[in-house]
Amino acid sequence: MPRYYNPSVKATDGTDHAYRQKVVDRYTTSASAKKTLKSTILVFSVMGAIAVALAALFPSPSIKLEFQASLAVASTAVPALLVYTVTHPKLFSTTVCNVTAAICIACSLGILALAGLALSKEQGPETIAFSTTGFVIVVLNGFTARTVRVFSDAAGYRKKN
Repeated sequence: MPRYYNPSVKATDGTDHAYRQKVVDRYTTSASAKKTLKSTILVFSVMGAIAVALAALFPSPSIKLEFQASLAVASTAVPALLVYTVTHPKLFSTTVCNVTAAICIACSLGILALAGLALSKEQGPETIAFSTTGFVIVVLNGFTARTVRVFSDAAGYRKKN
């Protein structure tokens, strides 16, 4: 007898494939969206740390350091916390998903306004580095808002408000 004995049922020769159950698409969509959202929490944390480090290392003369760093932290930490709330099974609700998507878009607008303000006053390397990080955060917030909406649509069948 082989070392790894794995018995199988003798009657299953593969001809019963038409009668087997399939996983509904919304379950796979929900699982993949949840996995993606959980990985964005790490990306938000890294981008927030990079933005704060750039603000501290290369302070912009036109914008106060405290305002620059606090907006960078707010535009990454708040969506990360809300994404955690969305992906937590006991806290899930469609309302939380909608609020998370709206706040991600609002954070994108705030960081875009700050980057535009900084770039309009000066065009030094420190401003360009911070603005580039800001634009990456904007793209990340947009991606997160869209993924939250997909997750809400796919997982909304579980629990209604």
